[in-house]
Amino acid sequence: MTAIFVEVTATRGSAPRDAGTAMKVTADSIDGTIGGGALEHQAIAHARQMLAEGRCEDSQTLPLGPGLGQCCGGAVSLRYTTTPRPLDAATPQPLPDVQGDAPLWLWGAGHVGRAVVAACPPRAFE
Repeated sequence: MTAIFVEVTATRGSAPRDAGTAMKVTADSIDGTIGGGALEHQAIAHARQMLAEGRCEDSQTLPLGPGLGQCCGGAVSLRYTTTPRPLDAATPQPLPDVQGDAPLWLWGAGHVGRAVVAACPPRAFE
């Protein structure tokens, strides 16, 4: 056994990724993402512990609040398995070179949204 696949099987409330999102965790690498910073860090640590112990299956439901150090407020159910899961095949794309007065649209008011607002010039919201 060389990899554990971590899949989001259910979400409730605000969560970083949707059900069906998965990542592959090995002893020294990660492919894909389930998002969420602290959520992903904990999931990676749990998957690596499973690898070290030779365990093949597990599941967890984690609240995305202060106990995990996240501010999403929802909950995520995770499945850990050795059965391969499809991973995101997203390739980063360059941002278009926007000139002029392009409007800024922002969804969400979590820590990332607040950081984006703080980094933008005031005219971005006119």
